[in-house]
Amino acid sequence: NIDRLMYGMCEAAAAERFEGHVCLTPKHLIKQTRRLLGLRDTPEMNETLQAALARALERRLLIQEFDKIYVRGLYKAENDLAVRIAKILKHNFAPTIAPEIIDERIAALGLTEEQADAVRVLLRSPLSLLTGGPGRGKTHTLR
Repeated sequence: NIDRLMYGMCEAAAAERFEGHVCLTPKHLIKQTRRLLGLRDTPEMNETLQAALARALERRLLIQEFDKIYVRGLYKAENDLAVRIAKILKHNFAPTIAPEIIDERIAALGLTEEQADAVRVLLRSPLSLLTGGPGRGKTHTLR
């Protein structure tokens, strides 16, 4: 049944967020749908899954932009974030904290040199992203 495959495909797309994916290529989505639903990789099944994808897109359960497929909620969130970032950058806000005050505060926190550099960049930029794997000191740096 195409509708059951369509909803399974939506579930497969949604599950990919736990792997850090906001969007997927159609090919990857079909592969993950086959894996999730335990379907065989045959030309007939792939054709049926293509039809399920077309139906999900037609019903706007999934959104396609260029060659990427998004779950509707993640698509909206990503677009909203882009608009907010554009507004921040448009105002060209740059904090004005004296460098000696920054260095004084950093010294009192006992940060590593890498963390201290991150804080300096964060405080001089209108927008910054602090990233890193688990246990790398992101939370400590922000405190």
